[in-house]
Amino acid sequence: MYRTARDGTALAEAVEVLERASNFPRDWWTTPQALGRQAEARMLQATHDQQAVRLARGMAKMFPEAVDSRPATVLPEVARELDTAVELGRRALAFLAADDPRRCTALSVLAVVLSGRAEFRETLEDLGEVIALLREAIATGPADSPDQPIWRTNLLATLLQAHAADACPTLLDEAEALAREAAAMTPARSAAHARALVGLANVLNARDANGRETTAERLALLFRAHRAPALPLIERFHAAREAARLAARLEDWATAADQSEAAVDLLVHLIGHQLVVADREDLLAEELEVAGFAAACSLHLCDPMRALRLLEQGRGILLKRMTETRRDIAELHRQSPALAEEFTRIGAALAMVGGETALYGSDLDEHRLTTRSWEQVCEKIRVLPGFQTFLRYPVPEVGALTASGPVVVVNVSSLRTDAIVLADGRVWVVPLPGADSVAMVGRLTTFDQATDDVHASDLSAEDRMRAAAAIGDTLGWLWERIAEPVLGSLGLLAAGLDASGEGPLPRLWWCPTGMLSFLPLHAAGTYSARTPHGVADYVVSSYTSTLNALHASSTRPPHSRTDAPSLLVVATPEVAGQRPLTRADEDAGALAQLFPGASVLSGPQATREAVLRELTTHSWAHFACHASRDRWGRAANRLLVDDGELSIHDIAALTVDAELAFLAACGTAAGALFLADEAQHIASAFQLAGYRQVIATLWKVTDDDASEVTMALYRQLRAGVPPAEAVHSVTRSLRDRYPRSPWLWAPYLHVGA
Repeated sequence: MYRTARDGTALAEAVEVLERASNFPRDWWTTPQALGRQAEARMLQATHDQQAVRLARGMAKMFPEAVDSRPATVLPEVARELDTAVELGRRALAFLAADDPRRCTALSVLAVVLSGRAEFRETLEDLGEVIALLREAIATGPADSPDQPIWRTNLLATLLQAHAADACPTLLDEAEALAREAAAMTPARSAAHARALVGLANVLNARDANGRETTAERLALLFRAHRAPALPLIERFHAAREAARLAARLEDWATAADQSEAAVDLLVHLIGHQLVVADREDLLAEELEVAGFAAACSLHLCDPMRALRLLEQGRGILLKRMTETRRDIAELHRQSPALAEEFTRIGAALAMVGGETALYGSDLDEHRLTTRSWEQVCEKIRVLPGFQTFLRYPVPEVGALTASGPVVVVNVSSLRTDAIVLADGRVWVVPLPGADSVAMVGRLTTFDQATDDVHASDLSAEDRMRAAAAIGDTLGWLWERIAEPVLGSLGLLAAGLDASGEGPLPRLWWCPTGMLSFLPLHAAGTYSARTPHGVADYVVSSYTSTLNALHASSTRPPHSRTDAPSLLVVATPEVAGQRPLTRADEDAGALAQLFPGASVLSGPQATREAVLRELTTHSWAHFACHASRDRWGRAANRLLVDDGELSIHDIAALTVDAELAFLAACGTAAGALFLADEAQHIASAFQLAGYRQVIATLWKVTDDDASEVTMALYRQLRAGVPPAEAVHSVTRSLRDRYPRSPWLWAPYLHVGA
């Protein structure tokens, strides 16, 4: 089950069961097999848990010039676990005599474990032994053993690794022979046959990586593999994605678009509810830019609507899974009350599990059955008239979506970077060749460090000035390479600047993808000259994670502006392990005076239970607290309250009808880098909970700066200024006062309608 769906809970359960089975008496028939399988399971678990290594290597595949593929250190506990797995495999083999029929299986298992360790270490140290073990298994095992094709495909994969190191042509000859043998000895519709086809495609690629002699055969092999129903979804996905990459290298954009679309479909299906959140995150971390690559292929075919559809389908997958079970099904109730009741019942069962808690045993089995029932009821619903796209997230109608202003989707991929502009019911593409993905990652790396260094009191003044210059350089780069071409295509630059700064500016929604989502497009501009000049001079910027998220927030009826908002203020001036927020209580008191009747939870009152309870009864919420953000890990995106923390899952699980959340904490609109396309951060969690608009930050802000922005914003909000315009007004005023200090005003942004 782990190999099929990357289900980490199933793998953990397997290790536990196999540990018990391995302790049975040595002379029992099952003991050597249990030892061997435990070795394999431990190897898989060690590499499954080693997220940092896989992340670095995955990013290196996309951006080899910008990212070092080798982490600074290999975590010793993972290395020890792999060594333990190898030792278990050796013990299993030692239990068996040379003529024991189980020996060939033990040889194969030890080879698999050694291969896993070699891949983790990124060395060739174990490969020679792996090759010898698999050759022995093939030679000594029964000719009609169903494992013969498996041993052959494992051996050919190892030979390809060895060939990559020394380019010995005889290794490729042997690998090709093994692939063709494995294909010949397996039924055409079996998973083993499909794996043999993939192996043969890999061999041909090694022979002809940059040529076209075997292109047609390679594409045909991969196409057959990804369409093989017997092959596990993860392997079908990899086959489709590799076919898309191959076609793209050959500039066969029609094939690349079709294959990359198939990869998106398979990834979405694979991520489904059967995985706990941690496993979904791990899988998405390994598979970078799937939707962006597919969209880029469609743009090569001059098909922006297809590109938008793929971006909607393949991005924000985790966020969609959080909200599917809460879908408004009033129309479904009218058409089929029985299906609506079934959907609601199964959705409630799914919502109770599969969050951050792993399941085991009968609970896990029950969850899998519930997941299958969920998929079946969704298929039944899609048969109904008008429900063909139920939970499929098509592109919203462009005219309605752009009624309040243009929407700009910036797609960043290793193939190309483009802005897809939606305005006045039309869609067009602005190519952005100067903002390629490698340059983007380089800029982000520098910018991300600079936003930390500029506030670092332990750094010298010279180092902080260097950080300030890096921030300014990045904003200038964003203006020149992205924002200026986009605004020009909209005709906004030709209108010129209103020197007085008066009069309403048009609204514009940014929808960045990939690593661009961590950079402040709304603040792009040149600020070193005497006159500041940037995006804020032409438009009022807002953000959305996807087009469907914007559609959902814009179609939700806003709260009446004539009614005074019911404001909840959460202030945690002191939290264990964090520096004190000296202005938090002061701001809470000022907001209580500005909004009579506001509810204030401060210090010990701001408990998890109290905050979650009060959020459901207020239309506005303000947080003056710390937030944790781990750029690389799953610990990201948590608000720290007096007795613990609120995760994005805690927040998103709420169901509220609310208008505005102001998250005056650090990095509340930025998630983990390894989930760049998921927009999985605190701000998006509040949107999922039911907040129509969110004000948040992209990086670290100081207590004093946040306090000044907070009070200026709320004075405008109290006067009836809409949140997006208030954020624009306050940050532009600060920009005009401190143009060369963008870290003071650029972190703040508006999300939503």
